[in-house]
Amino acid sequence: MLRFFGTKKDQYLIFDLFFFLAFLFLVIIPMIYLGFTGKQIDKLPRCVKYLNSTFKLFPNRIPFWSIVYMQVQLQKDGSWMTLVDDHYFQAPPFGYRLRINRFFELFWKGSKAKNAQLELALWIGQRFEEINHVTPYMVRLLVAQYLPREECPIGYWQKPTLESFPKDKIILLASFFYDTHGQVE
Repeated sequence: MLRFFGTKKDQYLIFDLFFFLAFLFLVIIPMIYLGFTGKQIDKLPRCVKYLNSTFKLFPNRIPFWSIVYMQVQLQKDGSWMTLVDDHYFQAPPFGYRLRINRFFELFWKGSKAKNAQLELALWIGQRFEEINHVTPYMVRLLVAQYLPREECPIGYWQKPTLESFPKDKIILLASFFYDTHGQVE
């Protein structure tokens, strides 16, 4: 006579089968349904609805990456010099982008953006003075919209030159006058 719950091994098999079926019916199948229809299943427990709603957070890839460029102008009608990030932000890279890119994304919109931009412009002007022993006339921040290609880049992220972007993909984020007393306006 075969006993269904006879040995410990059988009990573990039933236990594993139960959790596999629960995972299948509470997570996998609702996720597939949500992916194809875009609708939640109403009769699921709240925690399962929350779990399934996280699956639809990133359905599409981002259309572009925002890359920030720092520039200084030495004279009133002079040309703009694009600064190299390595001289100002020496944090090691992670992934294919630098930590400074993540930092810039935090303050290019929002209520505290102007104060953060002012503080950054002041710091850039002071750091530029330390490195080059020249006082800048103006400091500005530009954002360029980089369109990622289908193929993955090899190696670390290399920031494209500002000149490689079309003019309609470059946005002036902020521009500040820098005076000889280390103030920005």
